[in-house]
Amino acid sequence: MKTTLWTVQVLWGVFFSITGFGKILWYKPALWNQALQEGPWLSAVPQDLPIFIGVSEFLGGVGLILQAMTGVKPKLSPFGWLGFAHIGFQE
Repeated sequence: MKTTLWTVQVLWGVFFSITGFGKILWYKPALWNQALQEGPWLSAVPQDLPIFIGVSEFLGGVGLILQAMTGVKPKLSPFGWLGFAHIGFQE
């Protein structure tokens, strides 16, 4: 059971790290303009907000991976998952 949970936690950590890093790259004007065409809701928010969300996702994903690898403060892991669930419902 622990192996399954650890595997799922690392996979979700990698997923959120990659998607967050993609949003961090939106600070470049060319990528931001492309994102505006693909996601029309982005024109309703300032450019800094999706970048902040990307930084949060990236750091949260790295935190999930590091927590799973080191086992430090395992009681904080559910709070991280709640944060990610909140982000998922917002998008």
